[in-house]
Amino acid sequence: MGISAVPNLFVKQQLTTKLAASETLKDDTVVVLKERCGQNPTVTLFIFSFVLVEWIAAVSLAAGAAAVGYLAYKKFLSKDKCCKAMVNPSVQKDNPKVVHAFDVEDLGDKAVYCRCWRSKKFPLCDGSHIKHNEETGDNVGPLIIKRKEA
Repeated sequence: MGISAVPNLFVKQQLTTKLAASETLKDDTVVVLKERCGQNPTVTLFIFSFVLVEWIAAVSLAAGAAAVGYLAYKKFLSKDKCCKAMVNPSVQKDNPKVVHAFDVEDLGDKAVYCRCWRSKKFPLCDGSHIKHNEETGDNVGPLIIKRKEA
């Protein structure tokens, strides 16, 4: 249309008379009056069809950026406990904390305790860590407690 702002026009009918004979306002054109410190109002034209397309593009871009940001946050920065591997796969899962206590006098000369949590005789070691280490590349071994020889 070639017009972005026309001063001293108050209604759409007056604006159409100022246009060239081949130019008319479309139905989706809005005339906004702006007051300027006591001066005559200024008329600004907004074409909604173009503004709507621009808003849709901007909102789509913002939504895409927000989705990418959220996924990056969840992948790299989130400290969710549910996603970490469990150390204890099967021992006393009904207890909130697994604790075993032994008297030193009752241990005898030597006691071998499991540290991989895979032993069928837990808390004692049955050698399950060997298979665990082969499968996972871990290097865990048993805890061996023995009396000092005098």
